[in-house]
Amino acid sequence: MGLPDKPTAPAPTVAGTFALVSALALAAAALDADTSTPSEIAQTSAWIVGVGLVASLLLDLRDGIRNLIRTDIVLLLSLYGLILFERLQIDASFDLRNTAAAVLIGIHLVLWAFGGIAIGRHLSWVRPQIPETQTHHMLSIRWLIILMGTAFALAVLHIILSTKGNLYQIYEGLLSPRFSKPWARGRLGGWHTLLNELSLLFYLIPPLTALLIHRWKECRWSQRALAIFMCFFVFFEAFAGGTRNVFLTHLISFSAAYLLMCPVLTFKRLLVIGAGFAACASFATHHMLEFRQVGLRHYLTRSLYQTPDRDRLFVDDNLSSISKLSNAFPEPYPYLGWEIPVWAAVKPIPRALWPGKPDGLSISIEQALHGNDGYTIATTYIGEAYMAFGISGVIGFSLLFGSLAHSWTRWAGTRRHDVHIVIYASGFFTAAITMRSMIWTTTAMLPTIALIVGWHFYLRPRLEGNAPAPNIANAH
Repeated sequence: MGLPDKPTAPAPTVAGTFALVSALALAAAALDADTSTPSEIAQTSAWIVGVGLVASLLLDLRDGIRNLIRTDIVLLLSLYGLILFERLQIDASFDLRNTAAAVLIGIHLVLWAFGGIAIGRHLSWVRPQIPETQTHHMLSIRWLIILMGTAFALAVLHIILSTKGNLYQIYEGLLSPRFSKPWARGRLGGWHTLLNELSLLFYLIPPLTALLIHRWKECRWSQRALAIFMCFFVFFEAFAGGTRNVFLTHLISFSAAYLLMCPVLTFKRLLVIGAGFAACASFATHHMLEFRQVGLRHYLTRSLYQTPDRDRLFVDDNLSSISKLSNAFPEPYPYLGWEIPVWAAVKPIPRALWPGKPDGLSISIEQALHGNDGYTIATTYIGEAYMAFGISGVIGFSLLFGSLAHSWTRWAGTRRHDVHIVIYASGFFTAAITMRSMIWTTTAMLPTIALIVGWHFYLRPRLEGNAPAPNIANAH
């Protein structure tokens, strides 16, 4: 397809939102706790919402392929993957852990969340930053390598310091269980763990690598080798660490940046990238779940990968946790109110700078569900919002996140510079992490904020006045 006369801002269509909301309403009407088992309730909802999401995406596709590279879509797909994807099949063990009445409440909270995001993404007070021309400005290869190398050096610093630069210890640490690595962060941070926060800059490496791939012929062999090494290390560190959302976020930001930089984005290319993403995600999420407690070395040397596969797909069993929260709040525990948003806001502040920083929530998810801590239970942001304000909290935060996602797309997703593409793609990390836990939202924003500050106060002033860089087309 050819270029429009003027660039347009990616945006959800009314028809797409109507299709999704209609599916949500149909799913709510189809639920019956009296005649259905918990897994049947979950499966019915998963299929109906899944079909609604696909229909919504197809309707949005009418405005061009690039219209699907939006932050609100990352929210919706992440939330579906975290909660409903694993419920597409019947699970007998799910019936043993839950009651139909509790799951019915949990599913309704999930449906309200999807509806809030779908509607909230139409509420934005940010004007699209659409340039007058379709000229795409590119950084020199030298500047891209400098930016990439600086982010990598700062991110890997805590690993080097914790092992005193011993390459063998780094190698052993990468293959060890995720909580026994030499550079693993403790529950409470101090000056000695402050550098761990710089590891967030790892999230800038995949989208920067995607930009370089499009200009591979311009790179010298040494620049290619350096870029490949840094990107491989980031992906391998995430994979060996066993934290699936980290690895998947790297895949998302890499894929998004690559697609945004395509001179001509065809449906065939979108399918190829999508199929590659799905294959990598499927392989990684299955094996990472198996070795994250024993370590990659033990998993490979003991040939544990040859053991029989799980009889079903497993993500995090978030729906069970969300459903059980309805029996804990508001009785016997009162809603936490603004305690959760405030904790999310102050979480990025290093304890080294604020020794009296609270240790966490007055009532943790683990305490509310099982009466003790010592392990982690995932409930996505839906469970946290319910703990804060009940169903009104789920609706309110969903509307807010939908609006913020669309505002980010309008502000950062329409610009015409390499750095803006990386900034926009890095925001997908925040979007995906927020769906898993809104307590980590402000922390997840730090790499993007660092890049924005670096661009405005360091890179851009040094590039102003230079001759225009080469152009690339920006087709739908």
